[in-house]
Amino acid sequence: MRFGEYLEKLMQKKKVTQMKLAEMVDISQPTVNMFLSGGRLPAFETLVRIADALHLTMKERKKLFKLRLIIDTNNPAWDEKIIDFLPSVKVDEEEAKRIVQSVKNWAKACKKADTETSFAVKVKKFVMSGGKEGKFDLSSHKSRIGRVISALDIPLEDKAKLALFIFSRLLPEEYLKTLTASDHEKNALHAQ
Repeated sequence: MRFGEYLEKLMQKKKVTQMKLAEMVDISQPTVNMFLSGGRLPAFETLVRIADALHLTMKERKKLFKLRLIIDTNNPAWDEKIIDFLPSVKVDEEEAKRIVQSVKNWAKACKKADTETSFAVKVKKFVMSGGKEGKFDLSSHKSRIGRVISALDIPLEDKAKLALFIFSRLLPEEYLKTLTASDHEKNALHAQ
């Protein structure tokens, strides 16, 4: 499923037109249309406003936020297993650095992710600086960071920890809270 398909499904369920959503979120109707068609993806902050405007349940919100990162389940920018594993992990800066240093073959992962080997240097530099040096494109089909992390020859738990570290530096807090909420926490967050 594509992000735009799911957003359109939610809008139909909530009986909200493109024009109405545009008004509710303070964006243009052509922008909403581009979100639905896959021609453009909303900024993460805009997506939080969309979820609030549509009064999404926590389950709907989590799926929408997850799909925004994955973009298209047929050609994912992020491995769904990594995103689903996020509520199970915690990571601090030192552990993220340890994981990055433990990776044996960055070149192989970059090749598997169809990106240049120099991209590995960018990932390592970002993590080793505590997220202060460099940024990654999490917002398009061209995003390489998710593909590289997915291709690393490390356990799924470590992939999820690296993803969590990167997300904690680049995503809005509410977005991250939704992605990392356990089922128990999801119910509590939704009740607030």
